[in-house]
Amino acid sequence: MRRTVPVAGNLDYENADAFVAEVERLLAERPETTRLHLDCTELTFCDSTGLSALLLIRRLTEAAGIELYLDNRPPVLDRMLGLTGTFDHLVAAAGTPESAGGGRDESLNSPPLSTYSRQGALRQGPGGAAE
Repeated sequence: MRRTVPVAGNLDYENADAFVAEVERLLAERPETTRLHLDCTELTFCDSTGLSALLLIRRLTEAAGIELYLDNRPPVLDRMLGLTGTFDHLVAAAGTPESAGGGRDESLNSPPLSTYSRQGALRQGPGGAAE
């Protein structure tokens, strides 16, 4: 089963730990997840702690047999991945989103996600609730 998690704003030292904890919680609630897509469309900044969080999520998903995809990466994230030599590890390991095939996407049925800081790591919906 495919699961999509929207990521927005800054992924940095202020919210990286909470972001990882929330992803862990979501995966624990849905052990049938086989593909995790982090939709980075609205990600505006990622520092070294944010990169560390992505690497930790990669290790967690790999250990659980879940394919991880970083979808709609902004140039700032691709640049960070390129400069640190982690692009192939985080992006090429699972292939492209198109290679993920079909499958049910549980993104619309995902529970609301917490807001992690003023700038957030997850997109906020109406009324301040994360989408």
